[in-house]
Amino acid sequence: MSDSRRQLLVDAVRTRFATILVSGGYETNIGAKLFEWRVTELETADLPALNFRDTRNVTEQKLSHIHQHALEFEADVLTAGVSETPKQIRKMIADVVKCIGVDRTWGGIAYDTDPKEDVLGMDQAGLIAGGARIKFVIKYRTRSFNPYSPQ
Repeated sequence: MSDSRRQLLVDAVRTRFATILVSGGYETNIGAKLFEWRVTELETADLPALNFRDTRNVTEQKLSHIHQHALEFEADVLTAGVSETPKQIRKMIADVVKCIGVDRTWGGIAYDTDPKEDVLGMDQAGLIAGGARIKFVIKYRTRSFNPYSPQ
């Protein structure tokens, strides 16, 4: 059986985020340590890293045969022990935003992508650590009550 449109989008996000490398034209290499729905705490050796998840899918009935979906994502970027940690986190945020904008249709699976917000935070527990959460929404359509179909 084929994957649902939602799964295809999650796979596309994972594939695209893995390209966030300096060799790919980005400012950081957070695509080298990429996690999906990692719920355990990251160790310093795992950083810098990018952990993403699909958190909510809001569906509306459009016409009699179309569902319009807004799939919400969160991407956490994290680093520790680097000089200028806040500056590095801002670069990570910029890399994620740039990456999302490469193709807002994710290869034609969706019809648009909207950035929503990013929130940066810092901590010092022996070593300066910080991160940010970037939220974005991918919009796509399916036939009513058929999550495997394109519109």
